[in-house]
Amino acid sequence: MNPEPQSLTTGAPKRRLGVLVTHPIQYYSPWFSYLAKKLDLVVYYTHRQTSEDHAKTDLGVAFDWDRDLLSGYKHNWLQNRGYHREYSRFLRHDTPGIREIVGRSEFDAFLIFGWYYLSAWQTALACRKNGIPVIMRGDSHLRMKRGRLKLTAKSVIYPKLLAQFDAHLFVGTRNREYLKRYGVEDHKLFFAPHFVDTEFFRQASNRSRLNGDRERIRRELGIPQDSFLFCFVGSLIPRKSPQTLLKALTELLETTNEKRVYALFIGDGSSKRKLLELSSRCSQHTRFLGFLNQSDLPKYYQCCDALVLPSTEESWGLVVNEAMACGIPAIVSEHVGCVPDLIDDRLTGFSFPAGDVAALKDRMLRIIALQDNERARVESALSRKTDQFSMSCATNGLLEAIQESKAARFIGSPAVADCK
Repeated sequence: MNPEPQSLTTGAPKRRLGVLVTHPIQYYSPWFSYLAKKLDLVVYYTHRQTSEDHAKTDLGVAFDWDRDLLSGYKHNWLQNRGYHREYSRFLRHDTPGIREIVGRSEFDAFLIFGWYYLSAWQTALACRKNGIPVIMRGDSHLRMKRGRLKLTAKSVIYPKLLAQFDAHLFVGTRNREYLKRYGVEDHKLFFAPHFVDTEFFRQASNRSRLNGDRERIRRELGIPQDSFLFCFVGSLIPRKSPQTLLKALTELLETTNEKRVYALFIGDGSSKRKLLELSSRCSQHTRFLGFLNQSDLPKYYQCCDALVLPSTEESWGLVVNEAMACGIPAIVSEHVGCVPDLIDDRLTGFSFPAGDVAALKDRMLRIIALQDNERARVESALSRKTDQFSMSCATNGLLEAIQESKAARFIGSPAVADCK
């Protein structure tokens, strides 16, 4: 387990940290509640997301999250001048009022999630004007598809833009490579991994196991208890490539003797109708549940045997963290950002070339073939991974970034940090 993060200075007043996020996000809110115990934290949101707003995203359905995303920490809503206008993505978040807030709030540092929106730069410039260190956290990586012209422009512009931040929290190996590629220096890099609320998923999964939900859910879905069940969790959209799993399942059933294999698709989106048509050849072995809220997910992960995330483009893939916290391995496309950090072949799962149906079928057969003694090793490896990519680990990285960037501002020279 990772050590519990300590206050930056024992007995001293808490550091005052401002945070900018576009809207409440189910993965961030538990962290903010946790950080509020370590820091004098204020989170600023640029937009109140409605259930109708969710329907316009990749999720494809109107809903409200069933967990309270606003309790346990101080937060404020900024007046957004851009969201309801026909603006580009960059201009949809325009909150000039943040300048006055930064000027009078005496923050020790300001954390910004993502930087491709106007509010981020309004905040960053206000911080620089007031001598406040700015920390950025993103998750881009170099395997995300971009045209040659855009890549050329980025190679010129991005080093200048990213140099404006005092520190960068990198979420994993590929994100660090991305930041290094665009000129971010080592002393500005701090490891704050992508994570989910591990304890929530672990405890909910354990309760589900004790309640017999695995057997009940399989019975309700008409899935044999002794079958191997793969699951896809996410938006049913082209870049998530759920059809790759469907095609691999079809080939596996038609070309091998392995018949007790099923696939469960949890999610909704623009590709659902096409997927239902494609599933005709293996309809007896597929189930489509539609969108499920976060509190329902652990019991469905627990009734499955492995997650498949076949995306052709994915900045990280937090469903992999969720599945591993529930004790199941994952088969993940090599274009998913978490691969080098979370996927250890034969331990936590397998990777495969994006879009390669034959390779995915091969990995599915490999994971089915794991013997009981190997499954014990898999469970141990999954537990270690979720402990490494945890809330406490991300907090340690953030606290270090605050301390080092404050010191660098104070002495007027680069801070030196251990970035392993």
